[in-house]
Amino acid sequence: MTPRRDDVSTMNESGGIPGEDRVTQPAEPESVVFDGLRSELARLLMRNLLLSLLTLGIYRFWAKTRVRHLLWRHVKILGEPLEYLGTGTELLIGFLAVVVIFAPVATAYSYAVPFLIPWEIPFSGIAIQLFYYAVLAFLIQIAVYRVRRYRMSRTAWRGVRFGLHGSAFKYAAIWLLYGLMTVATLGLAYPWLRVATTRYFARNARFGSTSVSFNARAGRLFRRWLTVVAPGLAAIGLFIAVNGEGFEALGSLWNALREGNVIANPAPLVLFVVRKFDLMPLWLVVLSLSLFVWYRVGEFRYFVGAMRIGETRLSSRMDTAIVYGVYFAFLVVVVGAALFLLIGVLGSLIGFLKPTGVTGNQVIFLTTTVLLLAIYWFYGFVRMLLVKVTLLTNICETLSLEEQEALDRTVQATAALPRHGEGLADALDVGGL
Repeated sequence: MTPRRDDVSTMNESGGIPGEDRVTQPAEPESVVFDGLRSELARLLMRNLLLSLLTLGIYRFWAKTRVRHLLWRHVKILGEPLEYLGTGTELLIGFLAVVVIFAPVATAYSYAVPFLIPWEIPFSGIAIQLFYYAVLAFLIQIAVYRVRRYRMSRTAWRGVRFGLHGSAFKYAAIWLLYGLMTVATLGLAYPWLRVATTRYFARNARFGSTSVSFNARAGRLFRRWLTVVAPGLAAIGLFIAVNGEGFEALGSLWNALREGNVIANPAPLVLFVVRKFDLMPLWLVVLSLSLFVWYRVGEFRYFVGAMRIGETRLSSRMDTAIVYGVYFAFLVVVVGAALFLLIGVLGSLIGFLKPTGVTGNQVIFLTTTVLLLAIYWFYGFVRMLLVKVTLLTNICETLSLEEQEALDRTVQATAALPRHGEGLADALDVGGL
């Protein structure tokens, strides 16, 4: 925990930190705090679930809005809360507008592609799928930018709205360009992707009439990212090096399929191929994934420090250990609940219903479907209460503002606001809160 300024002078006088200049300024109040209660949020989530079930999912737009109203007003900057000004009706209209456009386009694409690219061309199926996922990724990034624009335009502090200018298409193009570069370099260019997209977002963000600056450099993050990606690259190299026999068996199977040889029961052959592969090097991929959290926390601190809202400087002391602890607890709770429901409850229900004459298959299908839906909802419920609230609290507690008086000089911007909600994001199911 960072000592307060009035504590520093005491430590200097006692010799705790030799060589430091004495500081006798009084302690300042915390810049940002989150004072929400999980119990209040849990009750709201339960009520939202009930109303969503009763309205066959239509209430989800108002449910999101109520959650945002609750969270926003509990985030306090210099003692004053944020305001969320969006409505559920805006989200519903945005969703319907996109579905009307997106659904016919997706249907036309699925019917037109077989005629545009003959399937006789080698690897044409793979090419079509790559093109499809590239277009989908591009649309998702458009949705991400539009989500940020809508939420910022519906967020205010001291009566002054935030805002986001710029083009969602340009943002998506930047992401796609650097994304292809990242793929081509086996992930090494990822810091440049993150810096480029964050820079475009930050430099188009506004608080009233005050602009945001962002001066991060990808080179500063590369060494940290190399620590993350190196085990993954080593895993790929080792996997290829020690599995020559397995790749030969896989190649023989591929050639047999291309020549039109029909395999009546492919399971034994597939199992033979799988047994040929040594999967031990893939444990290095697990190491890379675990280090990714460490990288993203460091990246977050660096990005926050590189931002300026007018003359106001930001800094973050977010703790990596807390993030690891939160996700570990989340994993234990969700996996434990899933095992309990699928093994304990499912087994009990099957034993209880069998004497009624219902067939085993019917019982398994019905109860499994219900339990999977329950697990899906419980996953989101626990993720909100345990992960998002804890991380939001930690982000606020470790965020500091310098030159705070500059915010008082900000005046309300007159930029036009989006007239509807996050339609593309809702249609593609992205965007989180």
